[in-house]
Amino acid sequence: MKRTYLDKQLVEIFIAEHLFYSKDYERALEPNLRLGGRMYALLDLDPALKFTERAEICAEKTGDKGMLATTLKQKGLVLQSMLRFEDAVDAYKKSIDIDREIGDREAEATTLHQIGKVFRDTNRFREALEYYNESLAINREMGNRAGEAATLHQIGTVYQLTNQFEEALEYYNESLTASREMEDEAGEANSNSEEELEDRMPSTPEAN
Repeated sequence: MKRTYLDKQLVEIFIAEHLFYSKDYERALEPNLRLGGRMYALLDLDPALKFTERAEICAEKTGDKGMLATTLKQKGLVLQSMLRFEDAVDAYKKSIDIDREIGDREAEATTLHQIGKVFRDTNRFREALEYYNESLAINREMGNRAGEAATLHQIGTVYQLTNQFEEALEYYNESLTASREMEDEAGEANSNSEEELEDRMPSTPEAN
């Protein structure tokens, strides 16, 4: 008899829970993290948090710092979706501490960017800019043009939301340039919102 998707998921849940409660933390880590990520993608947030926190415990027990940082990032995403913003930022900051300890600069930049999004979405714009600029500096240092373009765009959105249209256009244009240079069509389409912004800007009086 052919197994359905639901049957397979129930088996995965059983295995993940069995390994966790058997304290086989090394083998339990990945299935619990994977289930947490899958539940998050389905917006089934309570189970997503449960499995992700189990993965976090497994990573702590096994001393796997890289995986611990990964579980904390996923935990932050789940908490952010649950609108538990302070808890999300706390998880992200713990992840960044580990990234810095193990020298994972790319992961650090990504998580700084994500904290910036939390602060932007909660109208804490000054703090959002601080974290975006930290992320931007690391991406530029690493030559990560995709990360640079994405963060430049987000900085533009902060300035747009605070009605600083000239600054917003400057960052959107920088993002667009970076995207075009790496032929990132998706990024270019994203930054085309600058055209909409120009329509909203007050007209500049002509010189007499």
